[in-house]
Amino acid sequence: MRKSVILMTKKVEVEDRIGLVMAGGLLAINLLIFSSLVSSASLDTPQFISLLAFVMSIPLLATAIVLTQFELSYRCYSEISTTIGNSIVVFGFLATILGISADIWHLSWIASLLFIVVSLAMTIITISYIGNPDFKYQEKEDVREG
Repeated sequence: MRKSVILMTKKVEVEDRIGLVMAGGLLAINLLIFSSLVSSASLDTPQFISLLAFVMSIPLLATAIVLTQFELSYRCYSEISTTIGNSIVVFGFLATILGISADIWHLSWIASLLFIVVSLAMTIITISYIGNPDFKYQEKEDVREG
């Protein structure tokens, strides 16, 4: 059976670039918090959960960045690569939210709960904004005054 490769449209390219920025930002946050957890002498239960979540999310997000960059470089993708890439990003995102909220839970459970609610609300807003079919993906025009 032959695998189909699809040329990348502007919409897919924009979505990939947004995913690349999100995965890179989450990876940077993970590494900052992870480095403070690793240097800690002893971990309580929320910090241990946070450590485990970051240990999972760091390779997931790094893989998402590599796969997305690969698709952007060749300007084509396949349905299976999109499904796998999206799954990796979702699991990496969820592990990051779990890790950050567990680390905040170490300080205050109310703050952690607030973080989870606001993060999920902003995720829903972002997904609905990106997935809006009325959003127009256009090439930027080169406007020069002369």
